Amino acid sequence: MPSFRLATIAALSIAAIAAGGCTSTQVADRVPAWAGGEPPDTPKRREVPLAYPNVFNEPAQRQTRPLSAQEQDKLKAELAAAGRRHAAQVRAIERERAASAADDTDSERVRQARVAASQYGAPADGKAR
Repeated sequence: MPSFRLATIAALSIAAIAAGGCTSTQVADRVPAWAGGEPPDTPKRREVPLAYPNVFNEPAQRQTRPLSAQEQDKLKAELAAAGRRHAAQVRAIERERAASAADDTDSERVRQARVAASQYGAPADGKAR
């Protein structure tokens, strides 16, 4: 008898959960805020829900024709050339930055030499007196 009672409780629980999934969202809109519903300043739902696109419709035919093999090869060559131009620009910028960093390092060394020279009384140009 206990297994029958357990089976009945399980069946009723499953039915209650399934029925809860079938409720309309409009029922949830009518639950007061004090009972766990939406707050009063929540915007109202749309009168007509947004339409989903039909996924079974075939897409419309293209207005343009596909590229021929020659046109594809031409575009590939143009893309490769653009990539090479971009890489050359990047290398030039990197060279400029490296040269600027070397100049900054040299300038910093000169500044440090001048500071050291002024501290020890040596001339800033490094020549002996």
